[in-house]
Amino acid sequence: ICQQVCPHNQNLSPHKEENFLLNERLRTMNKEDWKNLTPEEFDQLFEASPLQRSGYRGILRNLKALEKKKQ
Repeated sequence: ICQQVCPHNQNLSPHKEENFLLNERLRTMNKEDWKNLTPEEFDQLFEASPLQRSGYRGILRNLKALEKKKQ
């Protein structure tokens, strides 16, 4: 909400910075893709990403927590 109402964010055009664009593979991943994500795929998808800090096991832990929350 803060970003939506901030006056500095009004009338901005979309960025064209390629480093911030979402990886096409990530854009098309579904629930099963996330469940079957291998450590190698994780490393490829999140190379040089802040998500490397949480690591593969951290992502799996978060996915499991989301599953529990939805039940």
